[in-house]
Amino acid sequence: MSKLSMLTLGVIGTVLGLAGSAWAQQPVQVIPSPGTTAGGNASGTIATTSTFQQVFPATPPQPAGGPGRKGCYIVNNGTNKMYVSEGIAAGSATTASSIPLAANAAFNCTFNQTALQGIIAITGTAGDAYYAAQF
Repeated sequence: MSKLSMLTLGVIGTVLGLAGSAWAQQPVQVIPSPGTTAGGNASGTIATTSTFQQVFPATPPQPAGGPGRKGCYIVNNGTNKMYVSEGIAAGSATTASSIPLAANAAFNCTFNQTALQGIIAITGTAGDAYYAAQF
């Protein structure tokens, strides 16, 4: 076999070897990152019908003032419609400026890989439960 043929085979083998390893499944290492200190589980019940109550305070965005909110999730565990407001203080929020949340529906405060950082408030029918967590 000539040197040119051996060189050609060597280049092809190297390219195939690199291409094969590029397509191979590689393990993913997950490194924990700090979440917001204002987070955690804030599940509860609606205290007063049609009166907004704060679920989560506003969080300073990264990197200016802290870790910020990376996401939040609220599920209506009640039987009646709830309303979720973002960025408006509980005392000023209205159902017209809020997102309706049917029974068993969920609200996610992360959109297009950006977490909303404002106050999250909720209202509904007194006694109806909701699940709420932020991270």
